[in-house]
Amino acid sequence: MDTKPILLTCTALFLAALCVTAGGKPQRDDVEFTVIEEGSSPGYPSDPMIRVIDGGPGYQSFYRRVHSGRVPPPEAQAVDLEENLVIFVSSGEKRTSGHSIQVREVFTRDDLLVVQALLLAPPEGGFQAQVITHPYVLLAVNRSVLEERGIRRVELRNDRGEVLARGRTAG
Repeated sequence: MDTKPILLTCTALFLAALCVTAGGKPQRDDVEFTVIEEGSSPGYPSDPMIRVIDGGPGYQSFYRRVHSGRVPPPEAQAVDLEENLVIFVSSGEKRTSGHSIQVREVFTRDDLLVVQALLLAPPEGGFQAQVITHPYVLLAVNRSVLEERGIRRVELRNDRGEVLARGRTAG
């Protein structure tokens, strides 16, 4: 039995599969994260936002800004900034209480870091305080993971995958 046609067919199928894989969606890699803090800022920011905070003075300054409406302002949550980058995620201004953010996953694809979050709203028809809030989450992500993967861009996406905000890393 001549095995050449079978071998050629198998090789062609393997190469075709390889081409489809290489030309398909880029590799997606999950990233471990830690929630440092979640809450509602009294007045920052008005639009959905994602921001990477790199380094001690920048983190301290940004933390004070997020908590600027609180007297006295709380001390910044302790984070090992040699090992981690801090990522600030906000759903922007909301007109009632009861809104929050749940980060579902963080992953990379090419030079992009994606924070996918569920934006929670109070139940319809319920009674809510009429107060302007700005729900946010502070995350810690291992700095070396982002550096190894060459991450330059960040996105905040809702649970349907729609982009709510974009940003860039410092590097």
